[in-house]
Amino acid sequence: MSETSRGKGLSPQMRERIAAQRQEIEAQTVSELQQLSESCQQSVQHELNTIASVMAAGSAAVQKRFGRLLFWIGVLGMGLILSLSLGTWGLAAWLTSSIQSHLEERAKLRIEIAAQEATVRQLEKKTWGVGYQETAEGRFLILPAGSQPNWKVGDKPAVRLSGE
Repeated sequence: MSETSRGKGLSPQMRERIAAQRQEIEAQTVSELQQLSESCQQSVQHELNTIASVMAAGSAAVQKRFGRLLFWIGVLGMGLILSLSLGTWGLAAWLTSSIQSHLEERAKLRIEIAAQEATVRQLEKKTWGVGYQETAEGRFLILPAGSQPNWKVGDKPAVRLSGE
């Protein structure tokens, strides 16, 4: 039994037939493994292509959104700069106009003050510096410096004014 169980007792035809079947099985196994390998490679390649196309589409969408975001940031930035520039220009124009009108008003007032001072000088010259003032204590005639009171003109009291 030991020779038969080890295969030494088999006939050479049987051995050749077993060897041929073994080779056929091995060839078939190699062929099926190659087909399986190619099928797996095709599947993996298909999945990689799918992933790559999905990633490309996602990347394009992100780039498009980022482009829109940059556009709106630029638009808002330009709007802000334009608003600040126009506001600053408007404020500067208003301040310039206000200062100019105040300067014109000041010049007019100086001219008016000078005219009134000239009028005061003429009145002082014509009245010889005599003034009238009313206070809580009564009415007073204000005399220029150097006047001599206690005079009479006719029966009325008078103050002699210097004629200089």
